[in-house]
Amino acid sequence: MRGSLILLLLWLSAAENDCNSLLSTRAAEKRQYLHEGKCWIFYETEGKILDNYVNFVSKCGPLLLKVSFNPIWFVLTRRQPIEKHCVISEGTFVKILAGRQLSARVWDKFVDGVSVNNTLCSSSDAKQIGIISPAALNFVFDGLMTFTFANNTSNFSRTVKLRLAQGYFHQVRDPFFEGNNWWIASKDCRRTLKAFLCDDIDGKGQVRFHPMLWSLGVSPWPM
Repeated sequence: MRGSLILLLLWLSAAENDCNSLLSTRAAEKRQYLHEGKCWIFYETEGKILDNYVNFVSKCGPLLLKVSFNPIWFVLTRRQPIEKHCVISEGTFVKILAGRQLSARVWDKFVDGVSVNNTLCSSSDAKQIGIISPAALNFVFDGLMTFTFANNTSNFSRTVKLRLAQGYFHQVRDPFFEGNNWWIASKDCRRTLKAFLCDDIDGKGQVRFHPMLWSLGVSPWPM
């Protein structure tokens, strides 16, 4: 009788641990909404916070002066850490202060509500635009990104709804290299013949994106 009671208690304890683990997984890999511009998480973390930079480069036409990214929600791989001041815009760079661990569940959140025609990878070639999709990602942020350009007479901006995620790319043929690539997606973006167009939220035109391996080329359209 006592042995059965001990087994029951051990089972209940294991079940409780499993439930806590499941709740932790769900809490970490669901949308976390920013509060007052800060990233908050409510679970124990592992790993370390890293500086994750994505660079946006003037491709052609007006000069890109700066980029500003204001995320609304984010998703991390389970137990990965993140700074409260998680996203910092620095000139034409966006820095994300978070841990890195690839997860298919993060990919699920990235592709939720968009098709492959709405996605672009920084390490794809021109023929792959709107065709390939990631298998796993480190993290994803969704929000508004504003690009400020300069032409001959004045400065102007375009703001697009954008989902920004980090993955990993390994070149298996010569030349061999590897690193963290970047993915963008939005229902307001679409593949064109030679580029990737995203609509301005106020109807002022589009922003064109071009893959540049570890960076993303940008230009306004029409120029």
